[in-house]
Amino acid sequence: MNHRFFALFLVYLAVSCMWVAALTYKPFSERASLGVNWSGVSPHATVAFTFVVTFAIAIALTIMLVWQLWLAFTAQTTIEFYFNRWQKAEAARRGDAGWRHPYDRGYAQNFRDFFNAHGPFYWFTWALPSLDGSSGDGVHWPGADKSRIISDGEHLV
Repeated sequence: MNHRFFALFLVYLAVSCMWVAALTYKPFSERASLGVNWSGVSPHATVAFTFVVTFAIAIALTIMLVWQLWLAFTAQTTIEFYFNRWQKAEAARRGDAGWRHPYDRGYAQNFRDFFNAHGPFYWFTWALPSLDGSSGDGVHWPGADKSRIISDGEHLV
């Protein structure tokens, strides 16, 4: 559930930064193109500073957000990503080219499980804050293929 809240936090923050950058772009670009000297603290310097900082933060947040959404779409955490990458390489070495980690239920279902967005309007409600629990209990999670899991949640390699 914390992972979902973190991803939503990144969504809200990235969108907010992009909005502020969009609002300050026009005044910034008009002053920047005129070669105006930005001396001291002035409204123009404040606009320029606001645009540059929010635009830079928006880029960094968007990169983080894309990574977190990729993890959500593939039903993994960062640690699981590296472990699953190693397991996939081991499976490929053995000749099993179609290996998938056991909790991958497909992009759409992983997305709905991650954001606990079900029902006819899941495409909209995923971005709304919610205290509804997740589809797992913190230890056990729905998986795609239970035959690939041995005791205590260990994955078969």
